[in-house]
Amino acid sequence: MIVPSLRRAKVNPADAPVLTLAITSKTMPLTEAQNLVYTRMAQKISQVSGVGQVNLSGGQKPAVRIQADTQALASYGISLATVRTAIDNANANSAKGSFDGPTRAYQINANDQLLTVDDYANLIVSFANNAPVRLRDIATVADGAENERLGALANLEPAIILNVQRQPGANVIQTVDGIKALLPELQKALPAGLTVTILTDRTTSIRSSIAHVEMELLLAIVFVVLVIFFFLHSIRATIIAGLAVPISLIGTCAIMYLLGYSLNNLTLMALTIATGFVVDDAIVMIENIQRHIEDGMRPRA
Repeated sequence: MIVPSLRRAKVNPADAPVLTLAITSKTMPLTEAQNLVYTRMAQKISQVSGVGQVNLSGGQKPAVRIQADTQALASYGISLATVRTAIDNANANSAKGSFDGPTRAYQINANDQLLTVDDYANLIVSFANNAPVRLRDIATVADGAENERLGALANLEPAIILNVQRQPGANVIQTVDGIKALLPELQKALPAGLTVTILTDRTTSIRSSIAHVEMELLLAIVFVVLVIFFFLHSIRATIIAGLAVPISLIGTCAIMYLLGYSLNNLTLMALTIATGFVVDDAIVMIENIQRHIEDGMRPRA
C-alpha cells in the first residue's frame, strides 16, 4: 500500500514536529497496522485545527513479496524476465474497450491489480507440458513490508512513528491539546492489540517556560514588597509598589490581547525583563518621595 499525502502541506519544512506518536503491537504485524493507523488515526488528526501535515514513518508499508526459486525456474525453463512480465501484465489498469452508440460512447474500465497473496500465488506465468505453471510453483509468495531494510523503534520495540507538524502561525499548545483530547477516541477505534504512546511533546518545554516565568514574576513581586517594607518601614509605600507590578502586567497583557499577540518564548522574556524595569522605577520613585518627605516637603509637593 502506498500512503498518499494526507492533505496539501501547509508547514514550514524546517519546523520540528509538535507531537510524535508511536504505535506498537505485540500481537499484530505492523504491516497490517499501517493501513489502520493511516485510515483511523492520521486522517482524523489531520483534521484537527492547527495541524498542517501528518507523516507516517517506520518503513512498514504492506506489500506482497515474491522470492523466486532459481532451481525451479531452471527446471521449467522460465527466466526472471518472463516472471516479471507476467506480474506486470496481471496488474495492468487500463481501458478494456468501449461501447459506441449514435449519441453516446462509454469506456469499459477494470482494475486488474492483484491484492492478496493467493492472487499472486495462483497467477499463471507460463505453460509447460500442456499444464499451467503458477507463480507458487517457482517462487515463494508471502505478505511482508515494502522495504524490509527500513524500520523504527520506540523503547526498543518495532513501531510506526506518526509525526504531526503544525500550520505556520497556529498556536502550538492549542494544536497539541486538540490532538490529545482526540487520542482516547482514536485508541478505541484501533484494535485492542495496538498501543499508542506519546514519544515527544513540544509543548512540554513551552509549558515549563511559562511556569518558570510565572514563578519568577511572583517572586519579583514578593521581593519588591519585602525590600521596600524593610528599608522604608512604610505600609503605604509597600502597598503602592506591590500594586505597581501586577497592574503593569495586566495592562501589558490587555494591550497584547487587543493587538492579537500571543505568549511565546520571546514575549515571556520581554515580560520578565520589563518587570525588572517596573520594579526598579517603583523603588527609585518611592525612595525619592520618601527622602523629600523626610527633608520637610509636603506629600502633595
